[in-house]
Amino acid sequence: MTGKQHAHAIARFAVAALSAAPARGRGRRQRELAGVASLLGDGLPEEAELAARRVGVLELIEAARNEHLAELDADDGLQALAADWRDVALLVAEMALGRRHPVRRRR
Repeated sequence: MTGKQHAHAIARFAVAALSAAPARGRGRRQRELAGVASLLGDGLPEEAELAARRVGVLELIEAARNEHLAELDADDGLQALAADWRDVALLVAEMALGRRHPVRRRR
């Protein structure tokens, strides 16, 4: 798998976790995710990271990464660990919210 494929796989796990959340909290989490993605889209990565930590988006992504890692061998696991949380967050926003954010993903 490539790094991009790992980011997509992690994002799919995160979207599944968002979808499985109780309806009451789902809207709030989607708004928080949209806010983080908006900060990333505005070119404010430090602010996005602070917001992502505060509202649990980083925790969501790391839990999804752990689920993905459980399916991998050691070599693929190292590549999955290298997937940047910002790229994954943008993919999750795109998948869960149907929004594309005008930001270049890091390679």
